[in-house]
Amino acid sequence: MIQRQIMTTAFVAISSLLMLLTTGTASAQEKIPNLVGAWKGEVTGGAMFGQLDHQKPTKEPEFQDRTMQWTLTVNKQDGRGLIGTWASPSKSERLIGAISIDNETVYFVDEDTHFIGRLQSENRMELCAQETGKDSMVAACLIIDKQ
Repeated sequence: MIQRQIMTTAFVAISSLLMLLTTGTASAQEKIPNLVGAWKGEVTGGAMFGQLDHQKPTKEPEFQDRTMQWTLTVNKQDGRGLIGTWASPSKSERLIGAISIDNETVYFVDEDTHFIGRLQSENRMELCAQETGKDSMVAACLIIDKQ
């Protein structure tokens, strides 16, 4: 009799724990941030070199221009999937991305650059870019705000 009560209590405890874990996962899925819209900002620091699409070519490594306005636009979002553009005043490129399960980390790629973003708040993101090619290199971070 006592053994049956212990087993029943253990079963109830395990069932309750599983229900809590399942509920936690479901609520994390419901909190996927909405990134649709235009995000604008400037470089906070970085360096570049070579034949660049958005900026003048350089023969030697230079620090990034911290006055140029950059725009990331998310046109479509389906759950964690993102489609949009990445643009400077001189050029725009197609962009795709994904929001990580932690709902804070965002990964993007455009035609030649990889980006990792970290949501600082609902309307602010730090976005870092890396580009390597035969004739160019870029490593830079920006703070961008949702407009």
